[in-house]
Amino acid sequence: KEWRPPYNILLRDDKSYPYVFLSDGDYPRLGIHRGAKKAKGRYFGPYPSAGAIRESLSLLQKTFFVRQCEDSYYANRTRPCLQYQIKRCKAPCVGLVEPQEYAADVRHSVMFLEGRSHQLTNELNEEMERAAMALEFERAAELRDQIALLRRVQDQQSMEGGSGDVGIEEDVAEVLSAFLAQYYVGNAERELPAELIVNVVHEDFEALCAAVEALRGRELTISHR
Repeated sequence: KEWRPPYNILLRDDKSYPYVFLSDGDYPRLGIHRGAKKAKGRYFGPYPSAGAIRESLSLLQKTFFVRQCEDSYYANRTRPCLQYQIKRCKAPCVGLVEPQEYAADVRHSVMFLEGRSHQLTNELNEEMERAAMALEFERAAELRDQIALLRRVQDQQSMEGGSGDVGIEEDVAEVLSAFLAQYYVGNAERELPAELIVNVVHEDFEALCAAVEALRGRELTISHR
């Protein structure tokens, strides 16, 4: 903290990773969340930065119109806000969208946040074709626009993924063991899960679990899948 190294691999800062939070209720909201997961709802992440979350939330707001306003603001509306006017929300605050339609938008948003964007695109394509066959052209156009936005993101992710030769000088298990020790033993305020699921094993995991139990007063299980 004093010297602010550019590559702070020990995670020795006072911030926790941000999550996307989906609240409970008939008309849930999407938002950014940090810290303990006390509020009832679903958490997606963690994300590397709040900027990455804002990018995802901006796309979802343009595509599925799930509200992102605070509950206190939502509960006191008597008319639609600017987000409704610019087609970023369906104004559930004043009853301008049916619960079933809003629930479908929430379900699609969850599919995107879970990384099932290709499955989501296929589902929207099928729904667009049904709408066109039923001569519901306005609905078909809305679905077409949603598909176009999702495909734009998929294309960008594909380009960013790239390909090529990558040299790895560290053993994956060694890096994981060091990271877990720094992350859970080095910070007593870090939220501790009951079980960690990893894809590699290391001989120090048993000692790490014992150290966590001694320092944190809680058992930790590391499972290999």
